[in-house]
Amino acid sequence: MGKKIFSYITGHKVIVGVVAVILLIGGYYLFFSGGTQQTRYAIAAVTKGTLVSSVSGTGQVSASNQVDLKAKVSGDVVVVNVQDGQAVKAGTLIAQLDAQDAQRAVRDAQLNLESAQLALAKLKKPADDLSLLQAQNALADAQASKPKAQDDLAQAYSDAFSTVSTVVSNVPGVISSAFPRTDPNQWQNLGGITYDSVLAQSTALTVSYQSASRTSDGATLDALLSQAYSLVSSVDAVVKNLGQASYITQVDGYLSDLSTAQQTIQTRKQAVADADQSIAEKTASLKQLQAGADALDIQSQELAIQQRQNALADAKEKLADYYITAPFDGVVTNVSVHAGDSIASIQSYGAIATLLTTQRIAEIPLNEVDAAKVKIGQKATLTFDAIDGLSVVGQITGMDAIGTVSQGVVTYTAKIAFAGQNAQIKPGMSVTANVITAVQNDALLVPNAAIKTQNGNSYVEVIDKNELTSSPTNASLYTAGVVPTRQAVTTGSSNDTETQIMAGLMEGQTVITQTVSSASTAASSGSSGAAGAGLRLLGR
Repeated sequence: MGKKIFSYITGHKVIVGVVAVILLIGGYYLFFSGGTQQTRYAIAAVTKGTLVSSVSGTGQVSASNQVDLKAKVSGDVVVVNVQDGQAVKAGTLIAQLDAQDAQRAVRDAQLNLESAQLALAKLKKPADDLSLLQAQNALADAQASKPKAQDDLAQAYSDAFSTVSTVVSNVPGVISSAFPRTDPNQWQNLGGITYDSVLAQSTALTVSYQSASRTSDGATLDALLSQAYSLVSSVDAVVKNLGQASYITQVDGYLSDLSTAQQTIQTRKQAVADADQSIAEKTASLKQLQAGADALDIQSQELAIQQRQNALADAKEKLADYYITAPFDGVVTNVSVHAGDSIASIQSYGAIATLLTTQRIAEIPLNEVDAAKVKIGQKATLTFDAIDGLSVVGQITGMDAIGTVSQGVVTYTAKIAFAGQNAQIKPGMSVTANVITAVQNDALLVPNAAIKTQNGNSYVEVIDKNELTSSPTNASLYTAGVVPTRQAVTTGSSNDTETQIMAGLMEGQTVITQTVSSASTAASSGSSGAAGAGLRLLGR
């Protein structure tokens, strides 16, 4: 019996030890595998590259071998270049509308672009020696003007002190001689001025004068001048009210001298302030010339150039709409316009001609959002469900002017002409078209995942790459010692993966594309499994 008890106790001690070891290992693994909460980031660099935007749709290879040629703009027909039954090559002019306004728009857009390019060239051009010398001389002149302005101000204060000295010397005599002291009725129209109040002002002015000198600071002399002016104003009011003609001219002279002194000081203070401002402006101007153009100014001007390039491209595209050309080789029939005709509404006007061809054509329905991006002449890539590995290049040759509504959804059919012939392609085959709608060269790009919006405004989170440390559990994630900075951006074109940044970022900056904030699930589940195994073992 004793051996059985010993064996039972010994066995359970072993089990408890095993469980303890397992829990210890699990805790160690949990601790060192980052089981605590921490934020990790996926990042991407802001780069420059080519952004290709496209739309796609699925349709069928058309059984028809004809395309209706329609005008894309309204206007007067000035040229009809073909006749019924005439064979034409791709690119042949069929008809031309009056394009004077569109030509002027292209001209103006070209001039605007050239102006922006010249502005950028001027901005980037280093300062020449003459400009630097002129800026240095301007700064030297501004610096030389300040001592004179300061000397003039000091002289104005000195002259003002002399004026106050005259007042201190003479006004007490005027007060004692001209002021009646006994009849209070003589003071009733003076707004509270009394002999005692004037005498107190005179006494206070004398005390202030005796404690000051010509070289006292400006604030002291300003206060002294203000005291003197207040005193003389009171005396002037009394002698005029009492009709003391013998003193009026004398006191008015003192008042005028004090006022002139105050005005002179203010003028010369302003001259000193102007000299300081001029020095600051000339210093900043010289530093800017020496440093060259500001990076943000250059980026802003480059953005202006990009915008004007886009405007020129748009103007040229609109100009091209006034020229109706054959999208491919064929025979022209049903010419319905003549020179002088007016196409008032492209929605109501039918085809101006029909082009017959052996060319294969794909008809692709597009929703109204995608249709707005597709224009005649754009390139497309075509693939076929029935023919593995076959890819054919095509070109948009037509687009419905009026959409078709089905169950509340509006669609427009785009016609795409194949660039070559292939016997494998049959009418009615299903075809998928990928239409290139825009190509932005030298565009500033970020992944779509980096773009966030709030209240209709776009922003990205920017972080200094030097603050990042690669995560030990996932090489594509990083931890950071700082919080990312939110940066407002202006976005442009985009495709399925990237977005063009028009303003707000610079090439080479690092943006956050994903934020991961969670515990290490692997560690957590591993330690839980270890503990569970120990408990099950103990239960046996």
